[in-house]
Amino acid sequence: MIRHLLRKDWRLLWPFAVLAVASQLVLAAMTVKLGLFQEPAELRLFARLFTNVVLIAFGLLIAVLVHQNALFEVAFGERGVLLAQQPSALTQTLERPRRGSHR
Repeated sequence: MIRHLLRKDWRLLWPFAVLAVASQLVLAAMTVKLGLFQEPAELRLFARLFTNVVLIAFGLLIAVLVHQNALFEVAFGERGVLLAQQPSALTQTLERPRRGSHR
């Protein structure tokens, strides 16, 4: 069962994983190119900015990995209901009657 889940996750998310790893490799190559003295100033600036790109890429990969099952289930799952047609958690919470409020 776990192997099936991992295989499904890999099949759906491999482009995100490849982009995240490729961005990390590019950042590592820039760090090696800069060397000890951080000499080309333009490359140093670009490497600092690219660090944020790498962090965002891995953050997006983690977010998509965590939420992909729920989104996939809603969009293509057995329920067959579009995401926009489902009530939000806030709406469900507000519509749920409070226990003991009538006493």
